[in-house]
Amino acid sequence: MGFKAGDVVRYADGSLWCIHGIAVVHESGGEMWATDTYWNDRESTVPLDRLEGKELLGIFLPFRRSVSYPYQYEDYSDTDKFYIPIGGGSSQSWVRTNTHQTLKKLALRLRYELQKAHDKVQSAARAVEWSTKQLMKFEFQQEEYAPKAVMAEVQKMDEIETSNASNL
Repeated sequence: MGFKAGDVVRYADGSLWCIHGIAVVHESGGEMWATDTYWNDRESTVPLDRLEGKELLGIFLPFRRSVSYPYQYEDYSDTDKFYIPIGGGSSQSWVRTNTHQTLKKLALRLRYELQKAHDKVQSAARAVEWSTKQLMKFEFQQEEYAPKAVMAEVQKMDEIETSNASNL
């Protein structure tokens, strides 16, 4: 198999120490070599003949663009995205330049984000209500007298809180 610069080949199962088992083919000055993506440097050279007959995963070319966030990467179709592990913990997630996020996956993610934001708003509203009630109680307990209307409002809030707690 004739390799080209930018080819990405799976040559091992990746269970070896400090080896992903994925190599990227490089070329410079007419010389070709491949490096394992774990170290991704000239010191981790993989002989090209070791790559013969192995699975060609894709081509790492400039027409691909990097995706910075994992959730964005998941929004793309499997045929339009490519993941390359680099180093011990980092990686590179790539998608085709002229592709767009799949609308179904994007809509699902946005619904999830909307629900999370809605839950935060409701939680904040409950915190405001509780703090307001506590403040009202404190302020009016400090007074020698409390207007009947205010005390009735505090009692009503207590009943609602008790009712909400029993509904959980």
